[in-house]
Amino acid sequence: MQDFNKLVRILRIKLSQPRILLGICLLLFLTYLIVVPIITLITNASCFQLVDTFLLNGIKEGEFTLYHWKKVVGNYDILIQPFLNTLIVGLGAVGVIAVLGTMIAWLVARTDIPLKGLLTVLATIPYVLPSWSLALPWIEIFQNTGINMAVGFLEYTTSLKAPLWLVFGPIPVIIVLGLHYFPFAFLLVAAALGNLSSDLEETAELLGASRVKILRTITLPIVMPALLSAIILCFSLAIGSYGTPSLLGTPGGFTVLSVQIKSLMDLNLQSQAYILTIMLIALSVLVVYLNNRIIGIRKGYETIGGKGVRKRLTPLKKLRIPLCVSVIVFITVTILLPLAILVWSSFMLNRGDYSFGNFSLHYWTGIIDPSNPEFTVGEPAVFRNPKFFSSLRNTFLISGMGAAILGVLGMLVGYVVVMGRGKQLSRLLERISFAPVMIPSIAFGAIYISLFGVSRGPIPALYGTFAILILVVIGKKIPYASRAGISAMFQPSKELEEAGEVLGAGWLKRFKQIIWPLTKTGFSSGFLIVFISASRELSLFIMLVTVKTQVLTTLIFESAQEGIRQLSYALMTTLITITLITIGVFRLYERYSNRSLVKKGIL
Repeated sequence: MQDFNKLVRILRIKLSQPRILLGICLLLFLTYLIVVPIITLITNASCFQLVDTFLLNGIKEGEFTLYHWKKVVGNYDILIQPFLNTLIVGLGAVGVIAVLGTMIAWLVARTDIPLKGLLTVLATIPYVLPSWSLALPWIEIFQNTGINMAVGFLEYTTSLKAPLWLVFGPIPVIIVLGLHYFPFAFLLVAAALGNLSSDLEETAELLGASRVKILRTITLPIVMPALLSAIILCFSLAIGSYGTPSLLGTPGGFTVLSVQIKSLMDLNLQSQAYILTIMLIALSVLVVYLNNRIIGIRKGYETIGGKGVRKRLTPLKKLRIPLCVSVIVFITVTILLPLAILVWSSFMLNRGDYSFGNFSLHYWTGIIDPSNPEFTVGEPAVFRNPKFFSSLRNTFLISGMGAAILGVLGMLVGYVVVMGRGKQLSRLLERISFAPVMIPSIAFGAIYISLFGVSRGPIPALYGTFAILILVVIGKKIPYASRAGISAMFQPSKELEEAGEVLGAGWLKRFKQIIWPLTKTGFSSGFLIVFISASRELSLFIMLVTVKTQVLTTLIFESAQEGIRQLSYALMTTLITITLITIGVFRLYERYSNRSLVKKGIL
């Protein structure tokens, strides 16, 4: 009894500390949003569903079974072929990402190439675009009459007809995903190269090593952790992508797991879709585990010592200008030109005619024309389309609310993690908040269907509501907000809060008047990251939206699938414009906020 009373006193003291009480509440909340859905997914994959009761005799809904596992595992069409195709896409995309990202990062960070600021801006443009934004112009450029499609830009300008394998199939999927995600590798590798001292390279050079050998044996091994981190992140993003494989792969008979999961869900075969979801998550987790093993057993290299970082840029001599021009031309041809064609195509009255005489605002402001057989059906133009305004409103509502909630949650998680460094609660909260990174977006959406598709206790069925879309944003995007919060919370010293506590200020007052003003840039950073990523998200929402809750990305995808290409191009142009404007507004807000803090003497 005495031990029990002692335990109660210890618990009472612990729970009286705001950090611990807050940490427990956050841990329970994130566990329900991240861990419980995975458990529910595995459970539902091993149970009979309602549809099974109509197909099989003598079974009950919710009864344990391995029926669906036996039907899926070993099935070539359902699992093996899509799984192999997913590996092809993932490995092919990270190959493109690693080569492009590393090469451009090395040029910017370790050479005397001119216009480094411009190259950095150009290389990061795909980062702010939807992952499948380049898939639409790819079709517009390479489609041709040789494959029974409208005339594309390539055929119109050169009379060349691209083969089917270049228009649809694994090659375009890999190239488009690689072009979109290579900025991740560029940013991470460039940061690692920027912190690399020249001492090791100079020592090797004095010992007679060639530049190629120095690059292979010193530079690349040192930046390998950053490169591997980028590869793992991009691999998980690529295998969970839905829009690009669906638009560029499916018409060529190339199906990956993400597309197969959505197809099975549309056929009301939830258990089989859940099994494929588990396989997709397992693949992502396996790659992360292998990455950790590789980094864990590799030799360590200290690159920053007490003398600081001393950089030495490799002189390119006569290659400075040609290499700079080559990078600019490459990014212009592969990214900027396709986007320009996308925008121009939204103003084409008739498909296949890129002349100025075909320029029209029909798909922006026009109306359905009964006198023209080509325009008697279809959706109204963008600014006359009720679906556009409702989906735009839904996009801002879901992304805005999710980003605002996550901005606050990220700061609170950052507070608990930083103030309780080394404690078990802090480590556990940090790991759980980072776990969704390993779960592909399409899989995360399927997980939330399994959890919130039916009522569970006091929580009603949320499918078809805005609540499930906001919750899925919170669950999937918490890693980005928590990282921003943790980074911000490292800035103020603990002494500031301790001084407030000595003066008798409560925790809420200390957080509001001391911690928040010094760290609110973490909130704005987390809000911006989540808002931008959520507003251009397709894979996460594709299985959760309904007619009532449709967002802008799903409306664009729906228009593209229905063959209303110019309308989908106009909608995509609108989405990209909104994204760029949002980024600009938040950058101005951060600049104004920092100036205000400087004037008040806080910074």
